[in-house]
Amino acid sequence: MTRGRLLALVLAPTLVLGLVIGGFVVVDARARQADVERADDVAQKYAGEAAGFRAALVKDLEAVDAADPTDVAEVIEARGDDLPELASAPERGESGSSAYAAARQDVVTLRESWQRLGDVVDVSVDARAFVLAANRALDLNPAELAPPTVVTSGDPLRTQLLPPMRSALATFESTDAPEAATPARDAVRAALQHVVTEAERLAARLDAGQGGSFQYAEQYTAARAAVRQYADGVRADLREALDAVVADSTVVG
Repeated sequence: MTRGRLLALVLAPTLVLGLVIGGFVVVDARARQADVERADDVAQKYAGEAAGFRAALVKDLEAVDAADPTDVAEVIEARGDDLPELASAPERGESGSSAYAAARQDVVTLRESWQRLGDVVDVSVDARAFVLAANRALDLNPAELAPPTVVTSGDPLRTQLLPPMRSALATFESTDAPEAATPARDAVRAALQHVVTEAERLAARLDAGQGGSFQYAEQYTAARAAVRQYADGVRADLREALDAVVADSTVVG
């Protein structure tokens, strides 16, 4: 066998192998691209479902008072099972698709926002009960309970003013207060206790034949301001939590 023919026999398998490898690279690249396109399609489907979920949530919130945590609680309970899911795709497609990566991040963001919304709503429901109790206590007007005429003893104060004020204070004291409401709780308690203490002192002075009076407007004004500040903060937290889920600041504006 001549040297030329031997060289040809040696090179021939090499050339065939090279052609096979080249063809495999082309086929593999096409398969990888198909995987990426599949992942893109899955991501696009999720994006549509997520947009639909948010739109439905906005519509539900527009039908209720979005500032009322009890209404919001009902809405999120009804929608809790509708959170969109991101379907799987070929592994190479998931790693090579920027759309799929964005969808995966949105899944995390949406679920974290949804969880925070639930937590904020729970706090807001408790806060609403506290605010209602505080305002109810402060709506009790000592001036309307005091004797309308000049009195010569402390008995009218003890029978007309002190019982309802003590009852209001006791009722408020029994109301659960969220930790963040501590300043407001203390301010309301101080205002009510101020009236009780001063009324007791005035009753004693009247029994002793002395006159007198007391003021409470400053304490009540401070208490109402503290309650309002707390309530505003709770409402702001609820709005922020809602906006984070629906990605639309106009929902509860």
